[in-house]
Amino acid sequence: MSRVILVLIYWSLSLHLALPTIAFDIHTLDTNTDSLYNSSLKYYSLGRYDSANLGFIRLNRHYEKEKNQKGMASGSNYLGVGHYQMGNLDSSLYYYFQALDKYHLIKDTTGASSVLLNIGIVFKEQGNYERATEYLLEAIENFEQGKDSLYIATCYNTLANINSRQRDYQGALKYHFKALNIRYSLKGQQRAVASSLNNIGLVFQELEQFDSAIYYYETSLKLKRELKLSSLKSTLNNLGIVLLDLKRPTEARDYLLEARKVNASPNDESMAVTLNGLGSLHLQLGDELKASLYLDSAIRIIEKQKFTNLKKDNLKHRIELLRSSNPTLALALSKELLLVNDSLYNKERAEALAEMQTKYETEKKEQSITLLRQEKDLQTVELQLNRLWLIILIISILLAITIALLVHYRFRRERKDKHKIETLMQELHHRVKNNLQLLSSIFSLQSKVLKDKYALDAVRSGENRVNAMALVHQQLYRQSGERTVNIKDYISKLIDELAATYGYSSDSDDIHIDIEDCEMDVDKVIPIGLIVNELVSNSFKYAFSQADNPRLVITISKTKGDFLLRVSDNGPGFEIIAESKKSMGLNIIETLGRQLNAKVNWATMGSVEFKLTLPLN
Repeated sequence: MSRVILVLIYWSLSLHLALPTIAFDIHTLDTNTDSLYNSSLKYYSLGRYDSANLGFIRLNRHYEKEKNQKGMASGSNYLGVGHYQMGNLDSSLYYYFQALDKYHLIKDTTGASSVLLNIGIVFKEQGNYERATEYLLEAIENFEQGKDSLYIATCYNTLANINSRQRDYQGALKYHFKALNIRYSLKGQQRAVASSLNNIGLVFQELEQFDSAIYYYETSLKLKRELKLSSLKSTLNNLGIVLLDLKRPTEARDYLLEARKVNASPNDESMAVTLNGLGSLHLQLGDELKASLYLDSAIRIIEKQKFTNLKKDNLKHRIELLRSSNPTLALALSKELLLVNDSLYNKERAEALAEMQTKYETEKKEQSITLLRQEKDLQTVELQLNRLWLIILIISILLAITIALLVHYRFRRERKDKHKIETLMQELHHRVKNNLQLLSSIFSLQSKVLKDKYALDAVRSGENRVNAMALVHQQLYRQSGERTVNIKDYISKLIDELAATYGYSSDSDDIHIDIEDCEMDVDKVIPIGLIVNELVSNSFKYAFSQADNPRLVITISKTKGDFLLRVSDNGPGFEIIAESKKSMGLNIIETLGRQLNAKVNWATMGSVEFKLTLPLN
């Protein structure tokens, strides 16, 4: 999904530049002040925010002498915008809160609402989503009183962006549709409607509801064509990427080629996305030469502009391109991809830690303020203790209510934190699954350059063991918040992959699978999966290669509080004691059996039968 160009922030930024003028009374200016105001606005339009800020600082000094609270509020709001555009978020908040105080002082609800929206956007950029949501909802409440639908839509769009960043895609859709309905009802808002439609498509793409994503992208694209918007290229890219995800390269081609044609910036992120997409497209079409040309062009832009998130996709496509023709180079690129993944993970972890630190500091300040207020109340109670029993009673009731509210607040926060932990665990399983799959791919690539039979067998065994563990994390990723795995689905999928690896089919009459449908904890499933992996691999390597009519039987059942696993084949038997001294597979089985506290039995004379009994309690 990192390939998709996000345009969610567009309307928030444009609103920043428009908001301060709402509260500005141009008739209060004299000629010199009027000139300074217009000059500062011109600097804003040219992107010279430092010069614009100096102008509004001078204006504020003039308004302060005249005690013009409305002018000071407007000037502080503009200074907040300027520092936001320069990336000085703390300074931006400082001036926004100054403006908010002035607007509250003169009871200007419209101006205060505009500043509340701006403060919410800054908190969003800082990763303090809880505070951002608080200010945005307050802004919406004020805007609704004044029936300012345009700004209400912008608030909803920003709230949707916050929910998307927190991976709450259903919440994001709720706010996006609210913003879209408002924008549809207003005249002259076709540009904003096109932006909302594109944003809704992005959310549906994250949810892998591709038909809905395509519908909203195409609707946005039609409107952008009519309006001749420069953001047309991002929607064309989004459509092309979705169709490539659906393995429909012929349909994706027209969108990606048009995106390349309309892009006036040959070295921007959008062009890198387009070239990556065209490389992937020709890879699906089997045209390796064109795929290589497009991917090489993309990597030049990516490395020059340091688009790390796009480099990950480019490396994946190039690994797939070189997997057969140049496995050595593909292996080198796989190692580079591991480094890029680590870099992106560390960046995300740093952002998460910064978000947690901001939230902690904010809560700490609020707790300090609450404690100071409580101390003041207690001092007042102590002074009036002998005379005012009624007041003491009232204060006691208020304290009880306060404690109840704090408990309620703590309960809600813990519930929210629990949801966040579950989301992080799901993301962890996803990352572990991806890394194990990448490791499996590296084993596979390594096996293609090995000539020694024993080394090749060892690498393939390692690949199978990694796949057995990756399957568990794949199922856990699909089951949000769960620690249990369906043993029937997992073992059946594992046997399917092992059979395919050795050139057989699990649907063959030679393979009989009888597994009872049950759920087990992941701590037991992984060792059981590795045991089944070793047993079934040995059957395919020895029984199926030496027996005239090979037969493999796998049964799993629960009886009287025990979990029973049986694996048997009609291959040649072996001496268990002698074989265990030199067989890594048998040592793995014995070790995992002891780890599970399970009883292990072998029958190896003339054929092979393995039985594992695991007490479920």
